[in-house]
Amino acid sequence: MAVRVRWARVFFASLIALGVACSASGNATDGSGGSGNVGNVGGGAGSAVGGQGGSSATGGGGASGGGGQQPDSSAGSGGVATNDICGNGQDDDGNGLADEGCSCNQGTTQACWTGPAERRNKGACKDGQQACEAFGEFYSWGQCVGEVLPSPEVPGNGIDEDCDGEDPGGPCVPTATFEDCFSGKDDDCNGLQGCQDPQCASVCNCATTEDCGDGKDNDCDQQVDCKDADCVNATACKPVSGCTPQFPFFLEILCGDNVDNDCDGKVDCDDPDCISPGNCGCASSETACNDGKDEDCDKSTDCADRDCQQCTPGSERWCDDPQYCHWGKQKCTSAGKWGDCVESTTTPPGCSGSLYSATCCVNAGQCCQNYPKDDSSIGKCDNIVQCK
Repeated sequence: MAVRVRWARVFFASLIALGVACSASGNATDGSGGSGNVGNVGGGAGSAVGGQGGSSATGGGGASGGGGQQPDSSAGSGGVATNDICGNGQDDDGNGLADEGCSCNQGTTQACWTGPAERRNKGACKDGQQACEAFGEFYSWGQCVGEVLPSPEVPGNGIDEDCDGEDPGGPCVPTATFEDCFSGKDDDCNGLQGCQDPQCASVCNCATTEDCGDGKDNDCDQQVDCKDADCVNATACKPVSGCTPQFPFFLEILCGDNVDNDCDGKVDCDDPDCISPGNCGCASSETACNDGKDEDCDKSTDCADRDCQQCTPGSERWCDDPQYCHWGKQKCTSAGKWGDCVESTTTPPGCSGSLYSATCCVNAGQCCQNYPKDDSSIGKCDNIVQCK
């Protein structure tokens, strides 16, 4: 199992010693320290399980940490605003950076990929390389260089440009007047598939242009924020004059230090990077389910918020994550609430393609999340109590 390791925790430990209150982002697995020039602090106050101290060439890692209670999708006050799975070389949080914030050994390199996980090293798509770089006294992975990302398919040239495992032999033949947004194919032969096609904007809940500062792929073109062409001239994507980012390639890394860490002109809780459950005055979960307010700042209100959905512990449903638009599975926690939506490599019987379809899911006789409308459950859901 991949272990989420954050070299920034070492930095947090030094801040705590100075009396600065910080807590690391919650982890799905243990917070074990990694090897490297600086040992990582084990199991920060947000880990689901206390971690082990990390080994180090120059000194031992921190002592084991106590288990925390923060959910994986949120960061504690002053914590890390992003969450990649360390060691897989992928961009798990969808912000265009692979293994962001993960510790590494000086002088090493690794394969990396910032595109859709299911198209990695398929067809014309190839991994890039990223080097371990020094950021002050710490070492972390730099930018991914040289990767070949999916591009529009050119039929009949023997090359799978969009990396879907197929190369149409000859001119594209339309199979529909309008795009089937969940078939995984370019049905209308306009060079755009699924949620990339403007015809699918309403179904996929896609915006016409990118919001350049919310960490999501708003227009469903697989490019997030400043990596999207829509954001070339956006103020949020231009460093403030005279400001040097403390941690290159990061968002607002600390949310309580009164410093503009990413040089976007927004400090701490004025930066959207920091607005999340449990941070910046936001509740850790939805406190009321019928008041029309988003108390936990997760962009879901009342019955559309998973906190307001009840279920039988251990039960499962098919789901989607608004950041990726892929099939996923969601488990009911011991508290009777839905946990995180985890991307799955399988689909319900009769459903094809990687893009989630609530309609197909229901037709397959499954229990399904009512995405993109809300977080309620539809279909064959015997163990679900609907929010009213």
